[in-house]
Amino acid sequence: MNLHLNQWLALAFSAGLSVFIFLIFKWIAKRKVNLAPAIVWNYITCVWVGTILLIPSPIFTVQAISQPGFFPIISLGVLFMITFLLMGMATAKSGAALSAVASKMSVSIPVVLALFLFAEPITPFGFMGILMALLAVFLISYQPQSGKSLDRSLIWVFIGSGLVDTGMNAVKHAEYTNWNNLQFAVLTFTGAAFTGLIYIAITDQFKTLWNRHSFLWGSFLGVINLFSIFAIYNALDAFKSKTAVFFTLNNVSVVLLTFVVSLILGERFSKRSILGLALALLAIFLLS
Repeated sequence: MNLHLNQWLALAFSAGLSVFIFLIFKWIAKRKVNLAPAIVWNYITCVWVGTILLIPSPIFTVQAISQPGFFPIISLGVLFMITFLLMGMATAKSGAALSAVASKMSVSIPVVLALFLFAEPITPFGFMGILMALLAVFLISYQPQSGKSLDRSLIWVFIGSGLVDTGMNAVKHAEYTNWNNLQFAVLTFTGAAFTGLIYIAITDQFKTLWNRHSFLWGSFLGVINLFSIFAIYNALDAFKSKTAVFFTLNNVSVVLLTFVVSLILGERFSKRSILGLALALLAIFLLS
């Protein structure tokens, strides 16, 4: 299938921002910043910056709230925060590698649902590319760790991450034409911000919210995150009837770019990862 220039640009923008977010998380972990309040500040910043950019067309008005899609899009944000918390639990119990595999392999959920629920057309080469990309993501991501057993939280991470991507695809297919992509992004993070604040309050971590480092790193992450989701919504528009291809290409591109960046930063990889890299390149060729 032939991809147009606007589709390649949308894919590059989306994948590039996702990799940048990965690097920010690495910096946050390296500086031992409390993650939960930083994530909450990230969502608050997304809403704050997005609202400022939307001053000409505000979304938090009585008229806007009554528009179709307002609550479905905000509900998607709730799923964002819940999935993140599940990822934190899975990482603590089963290790970062297994948690990453569960998250990245979840791309199979929106891909399969896009093909069957939305009846998106795909060529045999495209189907082969999707299968090859899934295998590539697994090989690059999964590094066996001794002493780590499979935990049920990994299954929830797999399901949650897949449902997040599926939800984003579903709200775009619903064609809520009264909302533009920046409004989509702000509403999504509004739901995530409220969910995060409720979680902080329930777990008695509210005072950690005022930590200076959590605020600064969370705010920095929030600006990037806002444009990352905006980029994904734009990419879904660009790919329109090829969202299964987009989710596959986006996922494998993020893994591929992360691999390259990590290599530049001095990390070493196994032969399994190198094989995954080769399969990823082949998958991109088949899907493009």
